[in-house]
Parts: sequence; C-alpha cells; structure tokens
Amino acid sequence: MTDIMNEDETYIFEILQEKHVEESSKLLANVFTKYNPMDIFMKITYEKFYPEALAIAKAVLDEKLSIVIIHKQTNEIHGIVLVGDLEKAMKHDFDELEPTDDSEIYGELKRRFLEHYGQLKENDIAFIMMVGIREDCCGKGKSFKMIFGSYNTSFCLIGLGTKLQQILLNHCRQRKYKHAIVETSNPTMSHIYTNKFNGKEFTSIYLPTFVTSNGRKPFEHYEANVPLIVFDLFSFS
Repeated sequence: MTDIMNEDETYIFEILQEKHVEESSKLLANVFTKYNPMDIFMKITYEKFYPEALAIAKAVLDEKLSIVIIHKQTNEIHGIVLVGDLEKAMKHDFDELEPTDDSEIYGELKRRFLEHYGQLKENDIAFIMMVGIREDCCGKGKSFKMIFGSYNTSFCLIGLGTKLQQILLNHCRQRKYKHAIVETSNPTMSHIYTNKFNGKEFTSIYLPTFVTSNGRKPFEHYEANVPLIVFDLFSFS
C-alpha cells in the first residue's frame, strides 16, 4: 500500500511517517503560537506548544490517517493535518504535558458528542486534531499561518488547504470511517466547514460563559464560540 495520497507538479500529499514528525510538530508550534488568537490570548509559547504537537503526532503516527504536504523541490513540509481514531484518542494519556484551559473546552465538546453517539468502536470517528499550512503557500508572504483545525485563525482555506481537506476526508472515507469531527474557534472556518464541506454543527460552547472544573472563567473577555462540527463521510463529495 502506497503512502502517497495525491500529487501534482509541486506537491506530494503523503501519509505522516516518523521522519516527518519533528518538522511537522515545529510547523504546528509556529502556526499556533504566532497566529491563533486563542493561544495568543492564553500566552502559549512555542516552547510550551511544541511538546504537545510532538506528543500528538507520535501518538497518531501508526494509525496512518494524518497527512503531510511535501514540496517536491525543497522536500520541506508545507502543511500537516494530525488525525486520530477518536476511540483510540480518548485512551491516550499525556500526563507529561501541562493541561491548559482550552483542553477542558474540547473535552466538554467531545463529552457531549459521545453522550449522543453512544459506544465508540474503531473506525467509527476520525478526529481532526490539528491542521496547519504555511502562509506563503497561499501567496501571502514567508510566515506560517493556521488555516483550519481545532485552534484555527486564518481566512486562507483556498487552493492547497482545500485540496488537503478534500484528500483527508476522502482518505477517511476509504478507510471506512463513518464520520469525522473537528473543533474550531473561528467563525469564518466554521462557515467554510459547514458550507463548503457539508459539515454540521453538533454543539458549541460560548467562551465568555465557560466555567472550568475549578470554577474559573478564563475566557470571560474572549468573545468567541467554539463549535464541534461533524462530517458524514458517506455524503461528502
């Protein structure tokens, strides 16, 4: 079975391999800490985020759902989507990582979904965890920018990003997954997910009123809504 999902004159879309993990995690850490409003609001540093991205990349590596975009001429990674089987993801233990306030939000969204969905089995739900792409791939400079995923912020889901999303959802469908889910704090990306890719908003959390397990309101002054969006992979086209 080939690890190449797709290619064109410039890029190869390939299943994430161990040799990609470190570079992919660095890309995500740059993207999230420089451009994602929620991480900026929480003052998450590159040094704090990189271990999280690295741990998740290693955890989902063997599932062969995640995809990297490799530039043919330079062999650099220009994009990455980290995806895991939700049933397996719920069992991962990242005790070495320091918990953050946003992790409680995403945990609550998944709890609501699972309460409705019922017992999970492998190959039921593909969980889109993190996705990033280099901004210069969209023709807007030499920096990095997030385009979609749990912590997205950019309006740049065009061209390369669109192709990555389409390849990912088709790949999950070919693997016989019934649904894919993603959490997003960006209303523009929520609109794209629901209108361009036929995702359905299942539930959401309004950040200013969210209360953590220890009674705090860490996002009281951060005006945003975080929905959980579900894709029916057998109606996706």
